[in-house]
Amino acid sequence: MHFKKYISTKLIYLNLDNTLRDAKKLFDAHQIHHLLILDEDKKLVGLITDRELYKQLSPTIGSAKETREDERILSKKVHLVMTRNPVCCLANTSLGEMSVLFNDHHISALPIVNADKTALGIITWRDILRMLAVRYQKKQLDGSQNQA
Repeated sequence: MHFKKYISTKLIYLNLDNTLRDAKKLFDAHQIHHLLILDEDKKLVGLITDRELYKQLSPTIGSAKETREDERILSKKVHLVMTRNPVCCLANTSLGEMSVLFNDHHISALPIVNADKTALGIITWRDILRMLAVRYQKKQLDGSQNQA
C-alpha cells in the first residue's frame, strides 16, 4: 500500500527550551495534535501532544481570570512535559508494522526518522484511516464501474 503521500513532511516542531506558551501557539495556529521536539541537529528527542499540554493548563488561561500561576505554567519548558524518546519508525516501515506500533504502544502519532534519528515527518492514526478510506472508496468505485 502506498502511504508515503500521507506522511506530513512539513515539520512543525519545538526545541527543548521552548515553553508551553510556544507549544500552545503552534497547536492553535496549525490546528494539530502533536508537536515534535527536536534538538539543535533536528534529531527527534521528544513529542508533546495537545492532550499533554492541556493537562497542564488552567481553563482561566487567556481570560480575564488568568492568574500569575497560569503565567508561570505557560513559562514551563516543554522538556518538562514531553514524552522523551517517543516510539518512531523509519520511512520504509510497512503499514502493517506501523499498525502494530500504534496498537501495542497506544499512541496516536508516529514520528518518521532516518537511521540517525533526524526527523523526516510524522504520520497519525487519522492519516492511516484516511488512506484506508480512500482506498476503500476507490475499490467501491472500480467495482461499480466494472458492473456497468
